[in-house]
Amino acid sequence: MLGYWRPHEQFLRWLEQKLLSFLHQHEKQIRFYAHILEKVYVLNLDRLLPLALGRYSFTGRPAQNQPETFRALVVMGHYKEGITSFVGRLRAHPVLAAVCGFEPDSVPGMGTFYEFLDRFWLGEEPPKVSREPRRGKSKRSKGGEKLPEDDMNRVTGLVRRVLDGYSFEGPETLLQGILTECAVKPSLDLGLCGDSRKPVLAGDGTPLETGASHLGKNANSTEPFIDLNNRRGQKRTLSAFEVNNLGRPICLEGLEMVYNGVDEKRQHIKWCCPLHQEPNRCPKKQECSPSSYGRVVYTKPDDDFRLFTKTPRGSKAWKKAYARRTTVERTIKRILVDYDIESLRFRAEKRWFWFASLAAINQHLDVQVGVLKQPLFTKLGLIQKAA
Repeated sequence: MLGYWRPHEQFLRWLEQKLLSFLHQHEKQIRFYAHILEKVYVLNLDRLLPLALGRYSFTGRPAQNQPETFRALVVMGHYKEGITSFVGRLRAHPVLAAVCGFEPDSVPGMGTFYEFLDRFWLGEEPPKVSREPRRGKSKRSKGGEKLPEDDMNRVTGLVRRVLDGYSFEGPETLLQGILTECAVKPSLDLGLCGDSRKPVLAGDGTPLETGASHLGKNANSTEPFIDLNNRRGQKRTLSAFEVNNLGRPICLEGLEMVYNGVDEKRQHIKWCCPLHQEPNRCPKKQECSPSSYGRVVYTKPDDDFRLFTKTPRGSKAWKKAYARRTTVERTIKRILVDYDIESLRFRAEKRWFWFASLAAINQHLDVQVGVLKQPLFTKLGLIQKAA
């Protein structure tokens, strides 16, 4: 069962008293841990309690120091350490132990942290995760280029599963809820994510529920800005062909092309040459297409928001909005490089999700600290010593 959950305000008062008692003997440690002190000062774990209640039974021995354990995991993510080395640091540095909420002589062992990771993971992992050996070196793309598609049918398969009612909620769902409550919502409250009533969201290959249907009908005021896929080498315009008011292509000879069905897989409308049964009658056969079948043109419906954007593609307004996609790249770089997630050597999915979530929480805390500028050291009279 869940033991006593110390409120955030009570933790702050306890921390201030601890820092004052450590000031004379451990002043250098306080100065060294100044930034992480500011982070835990704004990390309010009262928001975590409703999510945690369902993960504990109503009987048995109470689990103690649960908010302190989670706070320690966030601090561990800040310093990009593993559990083993971090527990050693906690026991060696009394100030860091106090930052997490522990008494210096009551730091829990490694098993407590591993048990906490398991408790908030909703799935069961196999005892051993198999992994195929790498074959050769992976090719890196040049600057500005996208990676080649390794499976052309992947998106089609995902769409089919969604239409069949498949739910993509996985064992990491609770971690996403923790990230939302402890990091994202406080950032929203501070106005760091813009106007929540009119959100501007950036995603890199991200499935996002916008109120639109799978038939392409935009059900609300959402306007997507989607890059064209140039990796397939297909032309995105009709070149010399024009489209009349009925949406039918006009060939080089000025004739209306013939409707020839729909490509269900690509959601394209197929149009063929009006003289495809007698292509030799066309005086512009060689100029148009040397094929014996004649020229074939594919168009997409006017409700295709990738091609037919509300804001004209290529305009200054479109480029300005689309340029915000780099927020995704900066976020990924912040998590993978700055918080060193890309160098981890975990085999278990649970560990990957946990450490990525901790890095994301730290990313929000970094910005919140810069905005709030909590007067922790001023209140303690340490502003000159901790500067």
